[in-house]
Amino acid sequence: FSLQTGQLEHDYESGGVGGNRFATILMYMSDLEEEDGGETVFPKAWPPNLPEEQRLGRNEILEQLRISEYGNVLERGSWEEDLVVSCRSKLSVRPHSSRAVLFYSQYPNGDVDPFSLHGACPVLNKQKYAANLWVWNTPRSGYAGAPIKEKFRKNKEQSGASSPSIGFLKIVATFHNSGNDPNMKSAELFYEDSFWGKLGPDDPPLAVNTYQGHNWNIKVGGKVVKALAIQEKDGEKQTFTI
Repeated sequence: FSLQTGQLEHDYESGGVGGNRFATILMYMSDLEEEDGGETVFPKAWPPNLPEEQRLGRNEILEQLRISEYGNVLERGSWEEDLVVSCRSKLSVRPHSSRAVLFYSQYPNGDVDPFSLHGACPVLNKQKYAANLWVWNTPRSGYAGAPIKEKFRKNKEQSGASSPSIGFLKIVATFHNSGNDPNMKSAELFYEDSFWGKLGPDDPPLAVNTYQGHNWNIKVGGKVVKALAIQEKDGEKQTFTI
């Protein structure tokens, strides 16, 4: 945050060179029953195990809520009531003291996943305790290495002021199979030994956010056939073609 302009300096555009929340681990420390509320809801997603013909409409769920045991704790027509309807119709996770939820807010290339939109459902009965662990794809705002918007970065460079982004350059690397080498027909991309994605000639390019010193491997049949090291001197956007 810039005290001079009153504007946010941090670059949240994770699909470019900015940084934002990449993953969330939500740990529950209390037990709530089906009618107690308190779920974590993903309003853009349907429950995967619920057939389409069994999905209930919002009006039907609202009627059920209002005649239920705890329906009277909500003001009719309130945003809380509307949220509970979403909690009972869309994908939601009920708190359990031995349960944790892991979900990602970004695709591997940094673009925001709209289906990660989530909310905390109102607690209708008992109490809910939970803890969040956030994982960012860059250092957070205010920490060394946090990306700042280009206009602020240029101003700092011109004035000679120190910038929290100096020392950590986020690099957008794109891996592409040209199809020219038949030996790469079943190629796969790995971050060190962790599988990242298929990289055959018919597969789409893989774009990732990465940093100086990261090692990416191309494997065929489980064996490393090409090792790629990320270096800042090659720029903020790098393309690797096999």
